Amino acid sequence: MLEIKVLRSAERSYNEYMDSYFSFQFMNDKNPKLTKGFGPVRVLNEDYVAPHEGFPTHPHKEYEIITYMIKGELIHHDSMQHIEAVKDNEVQFISAGSGMEHSEFNRQEEKTHLLQIWVKPFIPNLKPSYAKKAFYRSQKLNKLCPIVSSNEELDCISIHQWITLYASIVEENSTVEGTLTGKQGIVQLVTNPGAQLTVQIDNMSIQLDNGDVLFITSTETNTPVKFTGTSATPTEFIFFDLYEIH
Repeated sequence: MLEIKVLRSAERSYNEYMDSYFSFQFMNDKNPKLTKGFGPVRVLNEDYVAPHEGFPTHPHKEYEIITYMIKGELIHHDSMQHIEAVKDNEVQFISAGSGMEHSEFNRQEEKTHLLQIWVKPFIPNLKPSYAKKAFYRSQKLNKLCPIVSSNEELDCISIHQWITLYASIVEENSTVEGTLTGKQGIVQLVTNPGAQLTVQIDNMSIQLDNGDVLFITSTETNTPVKFTGTSATPTEFIFFDLYEIH
């Protein structure tokens, strides 16, 4: 049995102050179309950071925080003494664990575009840690590229939760094949006007437009999934394979 829910881009909550689109209820948001999370994923925001703006030093605790950079650059400074730029094609990972602080600022002359993801770890009170890794367009083009996973056999960033997060850029009429190993999955399309994707799973075909989010719940494991680009504009998306239902 398969349960599918599509959250259209326009149904997401928009926070004008943060210039951010929420796929889940976040902060004081009460959008009835949104839930408070899906499996261990609690935050899935698409953010735009204006030139010379950002987020002053603030705390985090008990979350695995993933920043998927789409365009631009952020200067990151944290209480673990990391000071560095996070750029296009890079993924930043923070295991906030028992507690840490950081700031993020766009020092460039153009907007920075990114996805911000928070995941609850399966172990509380972890020692805070940090990682960053580049995943280039060639690694994502017409293929699923693992970027964060608990599977240590994959060449990507490690996370304290039973998930694998993939990124992909699919061209028109190209199909990428994957597997929903667990019983829950999320597909989030990056906002890029004109981009479209068809997701095929268990005899179902779902058409997604840029910015849309697809939530999948299955009673089975190891379900094949196909992603086909259906627009002249290449479609960038991320795909969560969630191994356990929470």
